This record gives sequence, structure tokens and C-alpha cells, in this order.
Amino acid sequence: GRPIDQPHVTPDAQITSPPGTTIKLSADNVVALRREHPEEIARYVDPILTTLQLDGLLARVDPRLAWQVFPEVYHPTAALEQQVKSIIAQLDADSFPKREAASSALDKLGQPAALLLAKQGRTSLSTEQKQRIDAFIAKYRTVSTAEAARLKNDPSFLIDCLSCDELPLRTAALHQLEKVLDKPISFDLSADLEHRLMNATALRRKLESPPTTNP
Repeated sequence: GRPIDQPHVTPDAQITSPPGTTIKLSADNVVALRREHPEEIARYVDPILTTLQLDGLLARVDPRLAWQVFPEVYHPTAALEQQVKSIIAQLDADSFPKREAASSALDKLGQPAALLLAKQGRTSLSTEQKQRIDAFIAKYRTVSTAEAARLKNDPSFLIDCLSCDELPLRTAALHQLEKVLDKPISFDLSADLEHRLMNATALRRKLESPPTTNP
């Protein structure tokens, strides 16, 4: 699935300065564009966005994707757990309208309920309940399990997650980035979005710059 419902994008740029090159990229959306072509975006597109004062335009991560990569950092409230438990019971009601109403109730709860259900066991549930739960959770799975695992070790994606609205996601992304790079990273997770985007861009450039060597 596509991380964000956006049209297919195909940037086409011609670099006229020596040695000269033509860049053609393609992705399902702007988020996937950076994920699939990080070097080209950093080298050719980011400078243009910086000139236009649009830093971070390609750095916003769909929260569905971020939570899929970091589901372990979500902790549901007791109230949500009780609410979901009541709804799950109705997914197996004798009346079809009641089962449909229960599915609609899950949809209204959204991703928090999907994250909760993804962690729960299902041995005591009926086939009807399992099928409806699977259909509900699928709405919040934007990539395959293998791709989610790969993204968790992708520095570019982790840097993008530093702009997420949810502090637990930003915190998890920073800790994972430090683990992947095997070094501490200085980043103000409590800064506002504008400054987080600016700092993330600076961090990306710093990590992508070749190390300097003393003569």
C-alpha cells in the first residue's frame, strides 16, 4: 500500500553544469520518493527545496507507517482496552447489522485500536471476529512486514520520523538511529515542528557529508 494517498510522482531534472547529467526518478508518492532514492533526493532535490524555503517537504512520514515500524512504543489506556473488548464481543453477534456496527465502531477508534489489536492473542476468537479484525488492521498496514523491518534500520527514514507529531515515535526513531549509526545523536525532540524539520535537514546533511581527514 501507499504510505500517503498521493498521485504517482516522477521528477525529471537536467543538470547543465559540468559534468552534466539527467535525473529521472519515480515513486508512488513523495514519501516513497525519498525512501527509495535518498542519495538523489539529498543531492539534487533538497537544495532546490532549501532555496524555496520548503525544507522538510519530503520528510513528513505517514503516522500509519511510523506506527507500523514502531508498534512496540504504543501503550493503550485501560479505557481503550475495555472499549475494544466490548466491540470485539459484538463482532460475533448473531445479528449482521450488529456485527457491521461493531466494525464501524472500530473504524471510529482508528489506529490506536489497530495497534492494540495487533498485539492481542486470538485463540479464543471466532473466525468471524478474526476476519473482521484482520480487515480492520489491514487499513493501517501500509508496507509489508519485511519493508517495515528494513525501514527500522534505514537512517534516512529514521531521520524523517523525527518530524512525527507523536513524541513516542520521535523518541523511538532517535534511539534507533543512534543504534544503527552506533553513536550518540544530538537532537531536540521537544522543539516545534518547524525547528525539528530544519534540524532534521541539517542532521541529514551532516550524516551524508564525507568525513574530513587531517592532512
